[in-house]
Amino acid sequence: MAPTPFNKCVKNGGKIVTKQLKNNKYMHICYDKDGKAYPGEIKTKKKKTTSGWFNKSKKKRVGFEKEKAQVVDLLKLKRYFDEKYRS
Repeated sequence: MAPTPFNKCVKNGGKIVTKQLKNNKYMHICYDKDGKAYPGEIKTKKKKTTSGWFNKSKKKRVGFEKEKAQVVDLLKLKRYFDEKYRS
């Protein structure tokens, strides 16, 4: 099966532009070096997921755990100095 003209344009280094359409649809258009346009297929936008602290990436949660550990260490240090210098 031969590649579509759009895919051939992309492979040859054409510039991709996204055109917004009605009803949550969009289409990529490839412009080759001569300025000729090759439309791609019409696609539908995906629904966005709910955003909450439970949907954040693991990397961000690890950062939160580090901050929590630092707070615990600071509280231990405070207790140590309170016991040492108040008695």
